[in-house]
Formats: sequence, structure tokens, C-alpha cells
Amino acid sequence: MRNTIKTTNARLPVRIAVSAVVALAQPCAAEEARPSSGFYVAPILNAARLDDDRAVDDDAAFTFAAGFEVHPDWNFELNLFRGRFDSSSGDDLTMDAAGLDALRVFRRDTRLAPYLLLGLGAQRKDRHLSDSSTDAYADAGLGLLGALHRSNQDGRALFLRMDARARYDDMDDSGRVDYLFGVGLQYAFGSAARPAPVHAPIAPAPAPAPAPTDEDHDGVPDGTDRCPRTPAGETVDQQGCEIERDSDNDRVPDSTPDVCPNTSPGARVDARGCDLNSEIELPLVAFDHDSDRLQPQAFATLDQAAATLRLNPDLRIEVAGHTDGLGSEAYNLRLSQRRAETVRRYLIEKGVTNELRVRGYGESEPIADNGTEAGRDRNRRVVLRIIPQ
Repeated sequence: MRNTIKTTNARLPVRIAVSAVVALAQPCAAEEARPSSGFYVAPILNAARLDDDRAVDDDAAFTFAAGFEVHPDWNFELNLFRGRFDSSSGDDLTMDAAGLDALRVFRRDTRLAPYLLLGLGAQRKDRHLSDSSTDAYADAGLGLLGALHRSNQDGRALFLRMDARARYDDMDDSGRVDYLFGVGLQYAFGSAARPAPVHAPIAPAPAPAPAPTDEDHDGVPDGTDRCPRTPAGETVDQQGCEIERDSDNDRVPDSTPDVCPNTSPGARVDARGCDLNSEIELPLVAFDHDSDRLQPQAFATLDQAAATLRLNPDLRIEVAGHTDGLGSEAYNLRLSQRRAETVRRYLIEKGVTNELRVRGYGESEPIADNGTEAGRDRNRRVVLRIIPQ
């Protein structure tokens, strides 16, 4: 009689599973895309068919699983198993197991989602009369998830879960294979709701912007043309201003004007576009009597000299000061030095960056007769000598 009752208990989960499959197989509305089910728990009632070598009756057992949907195709879960099995010899068996399973779920978004499972764990076998033991085990099986309720907003769901697995136990001994058939409920707690995407309305295409005006027809729109009245046919830069011509490529624009428009290509020229000699003369540079103070007519000449040096910033220059023959030689030497330093300071104030050396020669290098006023006037001078590279 007891064996008949145990067999009936063991077949109960199978009967429940068959009825559930029939109910879930009915047609249902098309499934919608769903959020993740997240964490879930599953109490499962098992029908256990144990290996004949255990010498116990088949009976019902219980599994509790807790897991997480880590991917649309995969679940990982921890399961706890317990079963009590009677033996005709009185050496009853209690089995407790804990393991980790990986479930490969197919067609998860449909009403019936089949899955395969693999698992590893440890199982404790307590005998009433003989020795107890703990061994590793491995599970392999298949199952089915049937959706009873599912929320497409937050992923919460209730499933009817059915599976069958073979458990290979006693790996360190000869090995035994038990078969577990389970049916239970699986409840998923869901995840945060995924808001439906909001599609912004499509704005109408903007009206085409009016074509920019260009009154002087130089190719630069009036809005950015800094020279709006350029003569027709002239070449202009990006700001609409005429690009100055330099016919002989001496870096002095023709409009400066270039006093020497046919300078050889590559030649060094002064600010007027003419070839540079070994000295840059400063004919109108004059000082107050017995002083290093520049007279007003000197400024234009020095400004042109500064422009020449800025055009040739690599030239090394000696600023040489000279006097006439009146007065003592020592005094004239000091005066010529001071006048040369005055010219050097002026050039630097005008942006000259060349190397400028200062030297006073006094009355030692006259270029005219100191016996006449006209000669002495020519001898009182400052020149810029180009120092050879």
C-alpha cells in the first residue's frame, strides 16, 4: 500500500504540468516587446525518480530557485532542493542540495518559452541507518515557461514553470543518476519601466535665405565686405579689400609707391623698393646745437629708415654718429655717441627689432671740408651701416 501512495505522490507534478500545457497552448494576442524580468523566485514541486542503487521509493520533493535575467537569452539561478525518501529496509534517505544553474531561454517574448539548463552543485545524503555523505553533482535538463501574466510596462510576470532534469550524483564513487520532474510558479519582480520614445514633431523646412548682395561685384558679400567700393576687376582678399600688387616681388607694393619697380627678384630693398647699399643714409637727421636732441625735420627720415629695417629684420646694424671738427676731439667723441644712441632709441620705439649696435666716431671720419660751413654741416651726421653677416 505504501509504495502505491508514494508512486501516486510522485506522479502529481506530472499531471499538473500536462494540464497546464494544454491551457497555455490556446491562441493569444500577439506579444509586445517587453522590459527585462529582472530578479525572480520559483517554488517548484518535484516528482523524483531516484537511481535504483539508492534502494528507496520514488516520492515528491521540493526545489526553491532564485535567479536573474542577465540577458534576453540567459538566466542564472541558485536552487535549493530537499526530499525525503522511504526505504523498505528502514534506511530512509533525506537529500539536501544547493547548486547554480544556467538557463538558455528561447522565444522569451512568446507565451510558451522553452529552455535548456545546465547546473553544478553539492548534495548531502543523510541515511537513517547507514553512513551519510556529501558529493558534487551535475544537472542537465530542459523546461518550459508559460506566461500566466506579464506587464509590458515594468517587466513583472507570473509563469507556470515545468522542467525535467537528470542529476548525476556520487561523482567520487560509481555514480548515480536521479531524474527530477518539476512543476511550479515563477514570479519575476521586473525592472524599471522603460518610457516609450517621444518623437519630436518634424518641423517644416525653413524658407531659403535670400541671396546675399554684392554691390561692387568682387565676390565678397556686402555683409562682410570691409572695402565695399572696390574698383571692378581688382583682385581682393577675403575681406573684400584690394590686394596690393608687387610687380617685382620685392615686398614693396607698387602703390607705396615702389620707386624702383624693376628690382631684381630676391634683392634686398629699402622701404622705397630700391636696392640696399652698405649704408642707409639719413640726410635730414639733424640735432640742436651742441645737443643730442633731434630737430623736427629728422622724424620723416627716421620713420622711413624704421620701415626699411622692419622689412629686413635679419640685418645687423651699426648706428654710427659723427661730428664736425670744431671743439676738442674727446668732446666730439662723446657727443657723437649720444646722438647715435638717440637715433637707436627712436628706431626701437618705431618697432625695429634688428640688432642695433651704437658707436660714436667723433670727428675722425669726415666726408667734407671742416674749413667751410657747408662741409661742417655734412660732417655732422648719423648713418646706419649694415654689418656683414
